[in-house]
Amino acid sequence: MDLVVVSADAAHDAVERLTGVALGHHCPRCGARDHGRPVAVGSSRHVSLARSGSHAVVAVAAVPVGVDAEPAGRVETAALAAVGLEGADPTRAWVRAEARGKLTGEGLSGRGHHGPDAVVTDAHVGHGLVVAVATWQPVRLRAGPGARDVAATDPAGPTPRGRSAR
Repeated sequence: MDLVVVSADAAHDAVERLTGVALGHHCPRCGARDHGRPVAVGSSRHVSLARSGSHAVVAVAAVPVGVDAEPAGRVETAALAAVGLEGADPTRAWVRAEARGKLTGEGLSGRGHHGPDAVVTDAHVGHGLVVAVATWQPVRLRAGPGARDVAATDPAGPTPRGRSAR
């Protein structure tokens, strides 16, 4: 799996240049191609994109993937509790839940971010960002241009309130 950090303004062009995958969109609700989830055009690869300030983090993989990014310290405990999650580091718990929600296609509005089956990996990419990647099976992350390094951590992900991490 490739993980790249690029300028949010030029994410689509940069991803194509760096990974060889052209990005398009597909809306699962209405079928439109001018908005919705990012998709790899003309490729069997899977794509997930997270924008955070002036940066975009893009995961391109052979398996379904979800990625999320937030500036460190941005998420407060109250926001985390509002979606039924808890964690010592609210921003990390939030991006892990968002990455799972993107993987399942349900976002934080669905229950997919509570599921125990996804493998969630923290990615240390620099730029003051907290990043998590979710897949259904363990994968090896390759840091692409713009990302410093990636390190696998606890696959349990965020802990739903009232449940203990495995």
